[in-house]
Amino acid sequence: MHRHPNFFQIVDAYISRTPLSGRINRIVGGEAPSKYLERVKKHAGVEDEEFETIIHSHAIDPTFLYRDDFRAFFADRKERILRRIESAMGKEISRMETADQEIFTEEGDEEES
Repeated sequence: MHRHPNFFQIVDAYISRTPLSGRINRIVGGEAPSKYLERVKKHAGVEDEEFETIIHSHAIDPTFLYRDDFRAFFADRKERILRRIESAMGKEISRMETADQEIFTEEGDEEES
């Protein structure tokens, strides 16, 4: 029996990583983005527009963070990072995926192999 990665494995995936200072990491804690983004912005001492520019610089659309829409965040950031890699390499990366590569399943779903 093959078990798809659970949410915590997805969270630890590269796509969901971005460099944070120790202070910001403590502000973020284990909360959802909708809970911590305003605290991070306040700590940074920046206005909304500059804060969104900073978030965009990490290949992140802040819309998905404010909505706690992890699926959309993950798909969008994956595509943004792939486009950056393609630009650096000067060639396309295949976007073909198989069912085995699908990481999002309903909680507790299992696939037999």
